[in-house]
Amino acid sequence: MVQQFSNESRHLFERAELRLDFAHDDALGWLADAVALRLTTGTHDERMVPVEEVGSGLQSLLVIGLLKGMVSQGSRVRLLLEEPETFLHPSAQRELARSLLDNRDLWFIASTHSSAMIDEATISDVVILRDHRLFATTSAEGADERQSAFMSGRGAEALFARSVLLVEGAGDVAVFEEIRRRIASHPALRPACSQMAVIGVGGKTAFTPWLRMLRGFVDQERKPAIRSLVCADGDAALQVIRSLNQAGVEVPESVRGTRPAVEETYSRRDQEGHQSAVQEFNTAATAASVSVHLLPFDLEFALAGNMQPGRAATIGTSIGLDCRDGEELAYRLGSKCRDVNAKGSSKSDLTRREIARQCTWPDLHPQFQDAIERWLEPVIRDPSDLSYLPDALA
Repeated sequence: MVQQFSNESRHLFERAELRLDFAHDDALGWLADAVALRLTTGTHDERMVPVEEVGSGLQSLLVIGLLKGMVSQGSRVRLLLEEPETFLHPSAQRELARSLLDNRDLWFIASTHSSAMIDEATISDVVILRDHRLFATTSAEGADERQSAFMSGRGAEALFARSVLLVEGAGDVAVFEEIRRRIASHPALRPACSQMAVIGVGGKTAFTPWLRMLRGFVDQERKPAIRSLVCADGDAALQVIRSLNQAGVEVPESVRGTRPAVEETYSRRDQEGHQSAVQEFNTAATAASVSVHLLPFDLEFALAGNMQPGRAATIGTSIGLDCRDGEELAYRLGSKCRDVNAKGSSKSDLTRREIARQCTWPDLHPQFQDAIERWLEPVIRDPSDLSYLPDALA
């Protein structure tokens, strides 16, 4: 252009040149305006979209990625992240957690309400913030990294609860979860039920590691963040006492002294005597503030054994069992309340849950009722709220 201009106008001047007055900042500004980041998340948007049009969760991941990139450049980066999992589905939450935890040069604090992120962490990574107090695990409480194995699935969810019921197996979980959902239908009890959890530990001898993990989160005054209650069948008195002792819970003689009667009446299938012995055990445990509760014989007996004949017959028919009364219904469900086990008993977790869905408060054995009340006590606002239980399970 300059050459052509010079040729055309050479009789007017001797020489022409083109000067560009373009500063460094001008170049950066032009590049910034001209460059746009575009993304694709799958075949549905192969033409790609601007970054501001992707979801808020993905935008958060990009920001965190940029901040992490500063670490590799030698900068001293400290990240304070408030609920970074917001708007991310669980698999993306796990990816986010791993990207943070696997970077050994990154120092960060992240507040989270995500059990998926907790699932990716170890026990030493987690601090519970509750009522403006910090609860962390310490070696003084017997915590070690092996306990991280229990911070997965329902274990991760339990860290957000204030009251955790530890039960033997999946059938117990199905029943107590259904009971908890039904209780939550009552307006006065709904806030409490959102702070409760139930975990199946895998048998009557498997309570110890769960107790250690939950009891490990303490504040500076050694107060626990989470209250737990062991609820087991009537044949597990010895095992639960051992579990409590191994987890650092002292069980006084006032409780241990009631164990022989529980075991002896269970072995004889003495229904009246066993129920009385279990009640004595539970009364002693409550008085001594020991977090253990036994059900007479087993879950089936405690759930159905107290039903009136008409109720038992109706519920039995709904699940395909012909029963005259609650005791027979419990027996047909697989209860050990008689000397001889029932043939073809319906011991399905779905069946147990169905009974929990249909039962009323009076149908439940008094010791089952007490277990529910003890589970609720740490999270209710007023002890008088327990009076709403019959209405909630009407």
